[in-house]
Amino acid sequence: VRPTFKGIVLRIEAHILMGSHDNLYGKPVGYYLRYWIRPERKFAGKEELVQQINRDVVQARAQLGIS
Repeated sequence: VRPTFKGIVLRIEAHILMGSHDNLYGKPVGYYLRYWIRPERKFAGKEELVQQINRDVVQARAQLGIS
């Protein structure tokens, strides 16, 4: 529900991990849950959230075996 930004609507947010040669513009995209990284939580602000997302990306790439 995006508690850091006082959200109230339940939603799914996805971060697409792409290689340097990938181009998805104009292509249909689907997704499925492969790994659960962390539960939702409220952060002190945008910067703290961005730092956590960066750590999440590192963890996701390690779990998926991509750089």
